[in-house]
Amino acid sequence: MHISCSGLTECCAGDREERLKREVANMEKWSQEAEMRHEELSAKLPEATRPLLRQMEAMQAAAAAQAEAWAAAERHLTQRAGDAEAQGASAAERERLAVERLQVGNVTLQLLPPVPFYSRPLDG
Repeated sequence: MHISCSGLTECCAGDREERLKREVANMEKWSQEAEMRHEELSAKLPEATRPLLRQMEAMQAAAAAQAEAWAAAERHLTQRAGDAEAQGASAAERERLAVERLQVGNVTLQLLPPVPFYSRPLDG
């Protein structure tokens, strides 16, 4: 029994073709499985990011509330400073008027003739 070279080559080529077909089938299966894993992960991504998004929203809300609190505190302190300045100006004006009245009173006293001082006898 004698096998010709061309028969051997055809046999080897057939085996090689079968091996390559199996390899292509395995790669296609692997590719489909990878695609399915990708789709599953893509579907789970919103679930995984939802807590982070809620945390970010909470942090943004807290930052906005803090900014509003600071703005309110600044408005309050600015109002108090304005009130204190107005009170200080009012006090300075009252002091100036009091000093002016005192000076007018002193001048008036100096212009008046001296009043004699009478001492009363002590009853005793």
